[in-house]
Amino acid sequence: IGLFERVVGPRAGTDDDVFGTFGKVGPGQHDCIDESTNTTVYLSLLNQKGLIRFHSISAPDTRSPLFMRGRWPHRTAVVFENGTGTAYAVDSWFHDNGFDAEVVPLQRWKEGWKPEKNLRKRRDFVANP
Repeated sequence: IGLFERVVGPRAGTDDDVFGTFGKVGPGQHDCIDESTNTTVYLSLLNQKGLIRFHSISAPDTRSPLFMRGRWPHRTAVVFENGTGTAYAVDSWFHDNGFDAEVVPLQRWKEGWKPEKNLRKRRDFVANP
């Protein structure tokens, strides 16, 4: 997902997208709805090309603030492991554009999981024009 963001970002004007929702506003900034939608589309494109063999792509899922002690709702892309049916959150919202998405069991994510730190300003990849 990070590679997709690094290639698409400069072309779409989202290469300066920063993690979270309220750290920056304006054109090119994504919230979790944008991130989960893009991630689901990227995964679906890989799946259409036969590049995802052990997982199934699902619709995005949301965790509710009613269960998160007053936190904002949050949304993520979701995949299911074919052999076990285990669901995983694939969440790129926690880091600036271009970093790998966080992949954690969906149930753990729904309980309020977040990474220990947010990764910032990746600039080590330049897409070919």
